[in-house]
Amino acid sequence: MGDTGAISLGTTLGVVAMLTNSAIILFIIVFVYVLESSSVAIQLTSKRLFKRKVFLAAPIHHHFEA
Repeated sequence: MGDTGAISLGTTLGVVAMLTNSAIILFIIVFVYVLESSSVAIQLTSKRLFKRKVFLAAPIHHHFEA
């Protein structure tokens, strides 16, 4: 997903959560995206600093496939 898709999806999720007064559910939904992004950051940092991979593949959903 490019920047355009990610920004529009994030905006839509935020607006729907605020309109339905269910902001707590937003944190549960966003957790998946944060997990995906942080797994890439962890993998890149680990490879640069320690020359080892933490996950078999990044993003994390590819690690679970392998």
